[in-house]
Amino acid sequence: MLEQEPLIRDAVEQAFASLEADRPRRETDLAAVGHEIRQTQAALNRYLDAFEKGTMPEAVCAPRVEELGTKVEAQKARREELASA
Repeated sequence: MLEQEPLIRDAVEQAFASLEADRPRRETDLAAVGHEIRQTQAALNRYLDAFEKGTMPEAVCAPRVEELGTKVEAQKARREELASA
């Protein structure tokens, strides 16, 4: 193992260099996902507001609210994946 230390050190340094080189793309992706989450939550809030005001019946808004809820959860999972990368 000690004989392989330079090889292992080089591999680790290359891995860190690769991660650092990929950082701008990951940060851009993270910002884009954050923007998508805000847009999806805003749409979800508009449906909920319409329902609460009585201008949209539950039968109309419920499927879309469920779809948007699922979408925002997937976006949040993607954000966590990007943040931990």
